[in-house]
Amino acid sequence: MRSTLRTVRRVTALVAVTGLLAAGCGGDSDTPAEDTPTDENAGAAPDPESVSGELTFWDTSDATNEAPVFKELVSRFEAEYPDVSIDFQSVPFADAQNKFKTAAEAGSGAPDILRAEVAWVPEFASLGYLFALDGTPLLEDADDYLETPMSSTQFDGQTYGVPQVTDSLALLYNKRLLEQAGIDSPPSTWAEVAEASQAIQAQTDAEGIYLNPAGYFLLPFMYGEGGDLVDAESEAIVVDSPENAAGLQEAVALIESGAAAKPAASDAYGNMMTLFTEGAGWP
Repeated sequence: MRSTLRTVRRVTALVAVTGLLAAGCGGDSDTPAEDTPTDENAGAAPDPESVSGELTFWDTSDATNEAPVFKELVSRFEAEYPDVSIDFQSVPFADAQNKFKTAAEAGSGAPDILRAEVAWVPEFASLGYLFALDGTPLLEDADDYLETPMSSTQFDGQTYGVPQVTDSLALLYNKRLLEQAGIDSPPSTWAEVAEASQAIQAQTDAEGIYLNPAGYFLLPFMYGEGGDLVDAESEAIVVDSPENAAGLQEAVALIESGAAAKPAASDAYGNMMTLFTEGAGWP
């Protein structure tokens, strides 16, 4: 999931404006993160003609496929607020976390708005790098968001952004390959996945299934066995639980049996997507 975060820098009239640019807000610093708008400025969007200023937006989305949409939003925003200028910058996602922390810590060069990975929010907020949005127009539609994505933008009782997107994992399959292997419907258990995969290998020239070994893509195996990463009630990390171990063993078994291709040592995601889009396998 991605959020866009508002920085700690306080621009009272612009607080309401920046929320219109994207679905969430985040991080530079010259006031504490605990600082929230005064009652005088809270709860009312300013007159577009009365707002002026310059804002920097770090967009960490895909520069080719997603960034054009954000650029269009920026153009529409600037048309509505003619005296506000948005410095739109495409920042590689892989570099953004450390780049932002370095700039925020130095007190110079951090953006006013950041499209952030959901896991960055509590870290940045705990360091005092983000502006709390509570009491601003940015949160007046907070009830429109799903509870879980919205909660990810909160830390220590305050809200620092709103969700832009949320996602989940699913089994994608190639209908043509399943049909060629004589499979009428997609598998619904790991045992059926193994059986279908071996049938595909036997009846076609494609791999049956490709498993991305990165932690995020292994979550369905863990969840399927009743595992999780944390126990919220006991506030404990449970990565090494028996349930998680059993789930990961399911993934290992698919590879060791030959049902799943051995994942690449590097760029597993790229290999997975290439195999699927070229019809050479199904992830």
